[in-house]
Amino acid sequence: MRIKVSILSIVILAVVASAAVLRAQPPEAQESQLWMFWDVVVHPSNVAAYEEVVKKEVELYTKYEFPFPWSTSSTFDGHYYYGIPIDNYGMMEEVIKALDETQKKMGEQYTALEAEFEGLIDSMEIQVWTMSADFSYQPENPRLTAEEEKYFEWVFIYYKLDAGEKLQEIISKWKGVYQSKNVTDRYTTWVGDIGTEMPVHCYNFGAKSAVDYHTRAAELEKTIGPETGKLWAELSKHVRKIDTKSGFTRPELSMIAFSERQPTTAQ
Repeated sequence: MRIKVSILSIVILAVVASAAVLRAQPPEAQESQLWMFWDVVVHPSNVAAYEEVVKKEVELYTKYEFPFPWSTSSTFDGHYYYGIPIDNYGMMEEVIKALDETQKKMGEQYTALEAEFEGLIDSMEIQVWTMSADFSYQPENPRLTAEEEKYFEWVFIYYKLDAGEKLQEIISKWKGVYQSKNVTDRYTTWVGDIGTEMPVHCYNFGAKSAVDYHTRAAELEKTIGPETGKLWAELSKHVRKIDTKSGFTRPELSMIAFSERQPTTAQ
């Protein structure tokens, strides 16, 4: 992951946090969860070398008992998403402080690790997203367990600034269609916050594989397509742009797999 962030940068993020939250309007639900993400972009030619160094990094942070284990996913176009759930914005500083302390304990081992990362990373951004329980769909008896969902589609939809309540209304109706048809496929809705191009939502769909995903999508089109099609016609009026990505969960590049995480940072 190669995490190098100063406390000053976290302070700057905190200063803009209150205004950012107002613009993003994340729903307030007890089950919703803030996440701190590192979005690392790696050129395809560097992927193999980069992943070998990340595996060493995971071993080191585990050895030195870093208290905020991360979960990892990667996309086919070279994005690596490293996520740590946080209880509030103040915890961002706690995470960075723990990183700094852990790296000091590593000493020369950390210096050597940094040298191996050199030249492998194109860019890195820190972002905060809210996993919205209100906007996500969780059936009572999902078709797949969390462990079976290894392949993922990320659909980033960037909305117009004036979408507001109409956006929430349409998304709630969309979830209602899934509920009324007893769809057994879940989806997770992430609301962009600090460090994202707000307002933005990311809709996350899991499957066993790419074939399973597209097969199931074709089946759902027959059962819920007419209703969701009408909703999309309304929703698209409020959309600025769309970006889609495909990839996998990466437990071998994680300190803890997404499927094993608890709802909060308490492990």
